[in-house]
Amino acid sequence: MKAALLLTLCMPLLCLAARPPLSADERSVFHTEHSWNRAYVEADAGKLAEIESDAYVYTEPDGSVHTKADELADAKAGLMNFHEMSLHEASVRITGDTAVVTGRLVVSGGLPGHEFGEILESTDTLVRLDGRWRAAASAEIKLADTAQSAIAPLWRDGGDWMKRHEEFAAAAKGGGVELLFIGDSITDFWRDRGRATWDKCYGHRHAANIGISGDRTQHVLWRLGHGEVDGLNPRVIVLMIGTNNTGLELDEMTPRNTPAEASAGVKALVGDLRRRLPTAKILLLGIFPRGHSPGTPARAQVAEVNRSIARLDDGDHVRFLDIGEHFLTKEGLLEESVMPDFLHPSAKGYEIWAEAMEPALASLLGSRG
Repeated sequence: MKAALLLTLCMPLLCLAARPPLSADERSVFHTEHSWNRAYVEADAGKLAEIESDAYVYTEPDGSVHTKADELADAKAGLMNFHEMSLHEASVRITGDTAVVTGRLVVSGGLPGHEFGEILESTDTLVRLDGRWRAAASAEIKLADTAQSAIAPLWRDGGDWMKRHEEFAAAAKGGGVELLFIGDSITDFWRDRGRATWDKCYGHRHAANIGISGDRTQHVLWRLGHGEVDGLNPRVIVLMIGTNNTGLELDEMTPRNTPAEASAGVKALVGDLRRRLPTAKILLLGIFPRGHSPGTPARAQVAEVNRSIARLDDGDHVRFLDIGEHFLTKEGLLEESVMPDFLHPSAKGYEIWAEAMEPALASLLGSRG
């Protein structure tokens, strides 16, 4: 058990390195993708004709194949009825005049009496013809029957995400955890910037940390459903998640989720934890403020999510705690000494977090459902 717990506590940090700015080609590819999706929603046959190359083919999840002529005919006949089509968690790889874009495509639409919503694993190939990007092929695999990405359990591709998940799941089998932290990079970085405070405040409390940088609510839902808390019986769970569901996707145009969707993702996680660990108390933290100054869209989105998830406090098993103001000056500013990138706490920021949370945490650790 001690070895399993130690593995969880000492997991190497997955650094969330700043991504270099998009190149001109990457921006152009993402702009083409965005315009292409809008053309489907607007059933704009003219725009589709401009974006899709003459040889364009689309392979549906059921294996059927459509050509450009098929797509244009559907648009002209009024058979395209999409409410939304947007690309999430996308990446692009460009080699010469060929670009491959992969991501999760969120789609909803339908005809009267037949509405649908889906999340698809999408792979698009674009080629540069006459100086501009054109769609050459696309293929999709259905992942979920919902258009609300924040509540659909999904894994992440790339990096060592799956490896870390498997290590967390293996460590959970050893049990012995009284205090469990769950979240994204802000929780993950307890292992690095917050390590001294962690050792002081939680090292003696049989605490474990299963935060992974970059995670959104849907990713944590998937992790919980695939063994990361199996074998655990913590007294208290500290949960903070949702900041990565706010803001824009890599294309800098597509919203990740609305505040209402992000809140629904947090609600789904709380419900899932209540089912899996019914005796644990959940200390649900409000999302920390982000951005240097008050009044920004980022601050507004976080505040809206926090107002919504505060209602999950049931006075018994779930307690909501918003400590965001402890990180701010009287003027509402977020200083670099507390959060150097105005998102992730510094060592000082983790000290502030621990001190502000301690009264509620101590109270919950003293009780059990």
